[in-house]
Amino acid sequence: LDVSSESAAGGKIVATGDRVMIDAGSSLDATGATGGGEIYVGGGWQGGDENIRNASQTVVDQGAELKADAQAVGDGGTIVVWSDSGTYYNGNISARGGEQAGNGGHVEVSGKENLAFYGTVDTSAPNGSNGVLLLDPSNITIVDGAAGQTGTYADWSDHSDRGNWVIPETVLEGLAGDVELTAVTNIVIEDLSDDTLNLSADSISFFSNDESSGSSVGGFYMDPSDTIKLNGAGNLTLQGGSASVPSAG
Repeated sequence: LDVSSESAAGGKIVATGDRVMIDAGSSLDATGATGGGEIYVGGGWQGGDENIRNASQTVVDQGAELKADAQAVGDGGTIVVWSDSGTYYNGNISARGGEQAGNGGHVEVSGKENLAFYGTVDTSAPNGSNGVLLLDPSNITIVDGAAGQTGTYADWSDHSDRGNWVIPETVLEGLAGDVELTAVTNIVIEDLSDDTLNLSADSISFFSNDESSGSSVGGFYMDPSDTIKLNGAGNLTLQGGSASVPSAG
């Protein structure tokens, strides 16, 4: 699907239904010379756009590409991958700012309940401020190494029972720009074999227990032997109803 423009901003793509798959080799292109366009797969921002039906399940398979770059000047566009139940993401998203001027775009990849995040996102800007990536399911678990990062999603039949709703350590470490992880309940970083979450992001925020209701519970948890290292020039933010980082520096 191609709504790109060589002289103006990119256009708009909406792809939704009860279940949505962007298969390997697919391309959704909303790039534009003066600004990136909009791509909505399975719903609008945080599932809150009444004009876009929310999918119950969404898959973006390995090798699929979603692009809303500004090519010359202008800001990167907006790309959303959403579902009300579970989202499996292993594709490549780009919402870059223009080569001459412009900021990076806004990207959300999430499921209201569950998210498996194995792919890449680029919201960088060569001559502007980097954009923002938002991941905001019910719970977030970051697992050791590259577990589950490769392979394709083959069959709808086992999607609703998928138990591996995680973000591999190596995937999170490779994300650039500003990254925000928001969970209704818990964010858990499992024990890392190399003892370090070595982040490339400019800024990263871990918001657990987002207080979306009066009964929200949860917190941020990591192993006391592990270290979070932020290599960018921005901020590291931790927030939760409870925080468990015993005996850590």
